[in-house]
Amino acid sequence: MSVRPYRVARVTASVARVAVAWWAVPNNGAKRGKVLREAVAALGPVFVKLGQTLASRADLVGDEAAEALKGLQDRMEPFPTDEAMVIMREELGLDSGAAVVGAAGSGAPFAALSELPVAAASLGQVYRGTLADGREVAVKVQRPGSYDQVGLDMYILRATLAWLKAGPSQMVLATSLDAV
Repeated sequence: MSVRPYRVARVTASVARVAVAWWAVPNNGAKRGKVLREAVAALGPVFVKLGQTLASRADLVGDEAAEALKGLQDRMEPFPTDEAMVIMREELGLDSGAAVVGAAGSGAPFAALSELPVAAASLGQVYRGTLADGREVAVKVQRPGSYDQVGLDMYILRATLAWLKAGPSQMVLATSLDAV
């Protein structure tokens, strides 16, 4: 699959961008924290979860990085609602043109559904809904492509950790990533 080398290159480019911001331009404060947070957020759910964990470990990453990574815990960008509706239809077994929201008896699964997500996280986002019987529900929709992305990202992290364990002079990462 041609997406895999692109994904590895994207992760590598993001790491390089953060390294340049962090070490090449010392003491640029909020700017380098923003670069770190945005790079991690753009890489997807596995890296966001790792960043969220490191946000509480200033003893490992330093106060400035920990503070910057805290933004990953509550400020994720939502993906487009039209994509969420396509996913909902697929998950609910509805035809591509079927209504997700409709009056009772219309066959639509929801009597009401918020137009915009009420929350967005690394793995999905949440809409407020009302079922035909009047019960209020939270409708969580998984981000598009996140299942495959999580698998590939875990592989990339595993290969990177093996490379770091072996030492930078070894080409374990390049050899492992050839199989990706």
